[in-house]
Amino acid sequence: MAERKTRDEVLDLIRRGRAELEAALGRLDERQLETPGLAGGTWSAKDLMSHVAFWESLMVQRLGGPRAAVEWAGDVDSTNAAVYAANRSRLLADVRREFGAVHQDLLARVEGLSGAELNSARAPDGEQVLWEQIRDETWGHYPEHVVALEGRTES
Repeated sequence: MAERKTRDEVLDLIRRGRAELEAALGRLDERQLETPGLAGGTWSAKDLMSHVAFWESLMVQRLGGPRAAVEWAGDVDSTNAAVYAANRSRLLADVRREFGAVHQDLLARVEGLSGAELNSARAPDGEQVLWEQIRDETWGHYPEHVVALEGRTES
């Protein structure tokens, strides 16, 4: 039998993971947030915030919320490129607002789920229960970006 999670466990894992991400972002000043070169690439920390907001918004959409601003492009890399292209010129203040608002929407939607829903609803591929899908867009997704952001604060 697959591992089970309660709603409170899922919310706690999301909140703890997000707190680490926000702490890493909080160590950067505005110039650092907008300077490309994160993890040796072309993204800035602002771009990373748009990226995280997009993947969370995709989960919000799966939970009955509004459609994500960018459409799935067929694979993760193409979708990430489309998200970057759609957001790279946005103002930092706008990205911050969306980053916070989408996350709050996601938390509210998860709070409305039962343990049965979290442990039984399957992904379209039939492989994951709902809490595993949520993990992949939240606490399972944040750590790679925390590492990249921590590299930025050390340079």
